[in-house]
Amino acid sequence: MNTMHVADSRLNDMLETIMAERQRGFEPGDDLPARRADIAKAADLLLRFYGEGALDRAKLLEQRPGAGPFAKWVRIDLERRGSDRSSS
Repeated sequence: MNTMHVADSRLNDMLETIMAERQRGFEPGDDLPARRADIAKAADLLLRFYGEGALDRAKLLEQRPGAGPFAKWVRIDLERRGSDRSSS
């Protein structure tokens, strides 16, 4: 098994764990700063492993069956980061 496949597999495992824990939407009483930190952590993982392809990967994750709102928020975070970079 090549290293890229192993790295991709480990990334998928990490993202699956984060996303599975965060599938539900925001609810009253949620710790919003913690939720935002989780979204940023997932976006950082995608950037670390996929670089400029992170947004495309986030879109694929969002389209997977069973993907919850967390996947959408990660994609939005990556889009925001991209627009922040282009406006600087």
